[in-house]
Amino acid sequence: MINKIILWMIFVRVLIKFLYFKLTNKAISNKERIIINHLFSKSFKFSNKSINDRLIVIKFFKSFFKIKVIKSKTIFSYGFPIIFDSNSKSKEIRLEYIKHYKGHENLNFISYQNLLYFESYIQKIFFLILILPLVLFSFFVSQFYENRSSFALIFEYPIVLNNLINKLKSNNINELYYFSIFEKESNFFSDFIMKNNVLVNKISSDTPLALWNQNIICNNLILCNYYQREEYDFYKDSILTETIEFWGPELSFNYKNLYNNDTSTPINTLGFYSTASWVRDIKGHINQGVDFLLMEKEVLNCLKSILVERKNLKLYIFLHPKEKTNEFFSKSLDHYQKTLGLETNFELVNDQFSNAQLFDKVDLAVAFNSTLIHERLYCGFKSVLFPNNPEFPIVNSTISGICANSKEDLKELILESLDLSINEFFNKHDLISYTYRNIK
Repeated sequence: MINKIILWMIFVRVLIKFLYFKLTNKAISNKERIIINHLFSKSFKFSNKSINDRLIVIKFFKSFFKIKVIKSKTIFSYGFPIIFDSNSKSKEIRLEYIKHYKGHENLNFISYQNLLYFESYIQKIFFLILILPLVLFSFFVSQFYENRSSFALIFEYPIVLNNLINKLKSNNINELYYFSIFEKESNFFSDFIMKNNVLVNKISSDTPLALWNQNIICNNLILCNYYQREEYDFYKDSILTETIEFWGPELSFNYKNLYNNDTSTPINTLGFYSTASWVRDIKGHINQGVDFLLMEKEVLNCLKSILVERKNLKLYIFLHPKEKTNEFFSKSLDHYQKTLGLETNFELVNDQFSNAQLFDKVDLAVAFNSTLIHERLYCGFKSVLFPNNPEFPIVNSTISGICANSKEDLKELILESLDLSINEFFNKHDLISYTYRNIK
């Protein structure tokens, strides 16, 4: 109990210091700047309405009275590495990923939500009293910023981090694999974990670092696609790591064995990976600062003009999971027929296999920047992107050669790529390093 109280006090003191630095913009070390920039950036744990709620700090503190009091019964394999993630939903996927690339047969797993508890009511009461100064100061500081929800989340961190470090010590665990590093606490946590002589490996996830992971602290950074290696060079001032490894996409163990050097694709086939923007628009889930519905229509109209010109081409539209639901599947055909017209040669792909297991179904695929298109490149298949984010791609990156800047540019890039073999395509755009396949 005494050790927990001491750790709580240390964590709370550090968080108050970070709040002070945030408010005053005082000169700090690069490591502290990385932690603060990530700690107080926009969180996805709250709705858009709650993010700017001036009372969100107080409202969130009230929820602490509902935090459970339990005796943790989690059993660990003594001395073996542990996986730490935001929740337990992806446990099996995380275990398979690490086993595939690292060969570990014995791995522990714990999630953020598993660690959000008190061991006794006395402990809970003491913590609520201890954290009051942090709550009041956080509430005050939050009034000067837009992303106020991030100031509320910091109250949970001492509880979770305390429980995590105690479990690492009591089970003699000296290596941790950190997933979901976009979460605001990830650098704050890794800094303390590393100070406790635990090696922290952070897995970058499949999305570009520019979106949520420009600020990283760890011992070893594991990259999931080669574009991230170029991003690392671009953002290296805000990424503190001793070593870098390149593995592959987080689900690559599911499909990597399907493709080899002899894998071919049918000629005159074109694919489009849908974002289901029309479904999101109906559901009211499309507001991300970008008009995805308009952009997707522009791409489909571009594909339509190509299909009209080249009658021998067939377009395969790979449906998004949202379009495969009972509510929208029957409407999907109507939507694409209205957009592309009845005269175009296209087919909806609603296969039982994942889209990543069907990369060899089409010769060339067109998509917005997404996990899927990076997976396709990793597997060595021709791909063209229509960027939908101003931070992608980074200046002078290799992948920028297959990113269209306009509708006209997109059409020209598609037509040119259709006439190239896989080897010619990857060599022309200097993408050999992006794939595990032996393309020459």
